[in-house]
Amino acid sequence: EHGGAHVLQTFPSADSSEEVQFQGRTARQGKKGTYSLILREEDLKEKLGIGADILHDGQGIGYEKMKLARDQKSAERFAHLASELEDAHEKDVLSRALLDALVAGDRK
Repeated sequence: EHGGAHVLQTFPSADSSEEVQFQGRTARQGKKGTYSLILREEDLKEKLGIGADILHDGQGIGYEKMKLARDQKSAERFAHLASELEDAHEKDVLSRALLDALVAGDRK
């Protein structure tokens, strides 16, 4: 009908930008295309920590809850990575100080 591709996404995206990327894949050579999102309850539980109750909330409300859960998981991943990066930076500073001391012959 629209002339473009129909993209069927069958897993929850790790972040909203990934989902937008899939939606953008529908349009080709000026033809609009369509997009559908179909998820398994097990994937919602495993990846986003949400259960079947979301399925009874209606499409719009359920989708909003899924987006909130995904954004929360994404924020948690980011916070964890930021903490690991900070730890790595501290170790790098110490390693460089040790190397500089060894090169300078400082045995303190």
